[in-house]
Amino acid sequence: LKQTITARLGVSVYLVEQTPIPGLYMLGTSQGVLYSDAKGDYVVQGVMLDMTRDMKNLTISGMREQRRLGLAQVAHAPIVLKARDERHRVALFLGEQDAARR
Repeated sequence: LKQTITARLGVSVYLVEQTPIPGLYMLGTSQGVLYSDAKGDYVVQGVMLDMTRDMKNLTISGMREQRRLGLAQVAHAPIVLKARDERHRVALFLGEQDAARR
C-alpha cells in the first residue's frame, strides 16, 4: 500500500494502520493523514471520529503517532536556542543529513 500510494500520489507514506472500519487504512504521509482501501484504489482525506467513544478524533490520534515515530528517528540531541530574557524555548531537531553538515 505504501508503494502504491507513493507511486500514484507522489507522497511519502510513513505509517499504515488498520482503522476500526474493516478494509480501511489510515496512512500517515508527508502531506498529512489519508485513508485508503487495501489496494490504494480509493483515497479519502478528512477527519474520522469514533462516535462510540465520545467522538474521539482518530485522525488527530494518528497524527500524534506519526509525530512520535518521526521524533524517535532523530538520533541527535536537539539544539536548544536560548534568549537572555527567556519567555519561550525553541528546540531544533535535525535529520541525520543536516546533523552531519553541522
